[in-house]
Amino acid sequence: MKFISFKDSNFKYTGVWQDNIEEEIVSYGAVAFAEIGFSGSVLEVIGRIFKNATFIIDGGETKPTKTRNGFKFSLNGGNHTLKIRMVERAHFHLKGIKIEADAEVFTTENKPYIHYIGDSISFAYPGFSASSAEKLGLDYSVVAQCGMSLVDGWGWYKMHPDAISRRGMESTYFGLEDGQESATLTPYKFEYLRKPDIIVIFLGTNDYLDMPNDEYRGNIDIFAKHYLAFVKKIRNIFKDVPIFMLQALTDSHCRRRAIKVAYDLINSELDNVTLLSSDEWGVEISKDGTHPSPDGYAHMGECLAKVLKEKIKKS
Repeated sequence: MKFISFKDSNFKYTGVWQDNIEEEIVSYGAVAFAEIGFSGSVLEVIGRIFKNATFIIDGGETKPTKTRNGFKFSLNGGNHTLKIRMVERAHFHLKGIKIEADAEVFTTENKPYIHYIGDSISFAYPGFSASSAEKLGLDYSVVAQCGMSLVDGWGWYKMHPDAISRRGMESTYFGLEDGQESATLTPYKFEYLRKPDIIVIFLGTNDYLDMPNDEYRGNIDIFAKHYLAFVKKIRNIFKDVPIFMLQALTDSHCRRRAIKVAYDLINSELDNVTLLSSDEWGVEISKDGTHPSPDGYAHMGECLAKVLKEKIKKS
């Protein structure tokens, strides 16, 4: 058996991944994938899983045999594809793979790639993020957290015990840990970066835009200015990538207005940013008054898939 390091150029990383001093690469975010093609009848993945990871070989979920150093698969000969899927903040610590001495590795097909950024509605798995991409056979990743706001200091998630205030996505996106995992933030180096074809941002539901006092305090303008700064930072990393902003599904006071103000401000300074009228898609909301119902998530995914399909076709 020969060892192929995670650094091999044939590995494809979708989503947030970062290496460490233990000579391994670790997944972060709500949904991330690692993928590689290989030949032969034996595969061993060298690494460790921390919940919610799935191995997909040749398109089908496959259960491995646990080994001392990882996970082993016995297959028929020929060429194969391995995809490791992590969901809901799973962390996979990957050192590499082992294949037979005469086997080879290769890069898998490059499909259009959609990158989602958001809160619990984007975080849900399976939810609209996964269904809209999978319906079209696209690659995708998700950076999201339940209760996450855009603006630092806002939001509703339960903080880490050592945290002084909540981090919003404007800070969280550029680090590895979310606000529940750690009070501190390890900078994301963007080294194993795959450039998306489209970015979908769904934020605002957990920002302080729900009460008349929120408007009185100037939160609409605060939100808009922070959204512009956030999108500029995203564009600085992902040059020229089309960005879709989603409108809020629910509104108790000025949420949708704030998102529209933010969009107008962003659109006045940046090209190729679109505000989707997701509030007009007829998404069924669950009894909590905020999140889609199961049917609502499915319908939202179908509506977004139509938009993504047209955009990809034009590209």
